[in-house]
Amino acid sequence: MAKHFTSIKKAQHENLTNASFSVSFQNVENAKVFAQMMQASNGKSPVSNYPLPKKNELSHRHSLSSTSVVNPVDAPQKFTIPSPTSSTNQTSKFEKHTMIAVQTLQTSKKFSEVFKAVMKLEKITQHSMEDCNKIVEADGHNKMFSIIRGCNRSSPHAELMRAILRVLANLSQHPSILSRLASVKALDTLTDLVHLFRDKASIFTLSSSLLENMLCSSYLLISEYSTPEKKKRVHGILLMSKKKSADIDDMQEGIQCLENILCIMNSTSAQKK
Repeated sequence: MAKHFTSIKKAQHENLTNASFSVSFQNVENAKVFAQMMQASNGKSPVSNYPLPKKNELSHRHSLSSTSVVNPVDAPQKFTIPSPTSSTNQTSKFEKHTMIAVQTLQTSKKFSEVFKAVMKLEKITQHSMEDCNKIVEADGHNKMFSIIRGCNRSSPHAELMRAILRVLANLSQHPSILSRLASVKALDTLTDLVHLFRDKASIFTLSSSLLENMLCSSYLLISEYSTPEKKKRVHGILLMSKKKSADIDDMQEGIQCLENILCIMNSTSAQKK
């Protein structure tokens, strides 16, 4: 009876074992492979043959597994603005904006549009000599002088003239462009500005500086400009400006430019004699 009970218990154990194998390995081939591994390891679990990793190895593996790997496509890309002259795309972008701004100056009758175009040109001419050349090639400089001649002393017009003078000052920094800016008409326009805005330090200084630079760019222009009437006028503006300088700050630079212009005119007149 005891033997019978033992055999029944053994059979139940084998059935449970077989059931566990059937549950763990649905595929018969996998079960055979596992059985072979059991025999090779003398009845022990194959996993027990592998030594446990050391503590420092566990920490190392954990650090590697915990490091998140970001897909370069999914990672946020840092947006950088290229330098204005570093790439062809940026240059072409400037060229497009330059041409649009110059066209606006030549066609628009709205003050707000003209002012925005001039402000855009001021930023572009600070960075790109190539676009400075394009402005001159498109006759943009002459159009800006024409706009100046149509302005009055009101605050909006004064602000527009300051912006235009800054654009012209940026253009004049390049000698090859300065020689193309300078003309008798441009010199007369700047002389009028110096005279009419001798009480506005920024316009006075910008126009005086441009006038001096243009005169120094061409001996022929100096000869044409150095007439007795022009010398008398510049001398009178200089005297009035010196009186105003006591009440208005930041006029010394403009006054120095006028003094230099008078010296140039006097020396040119002396050479003619």
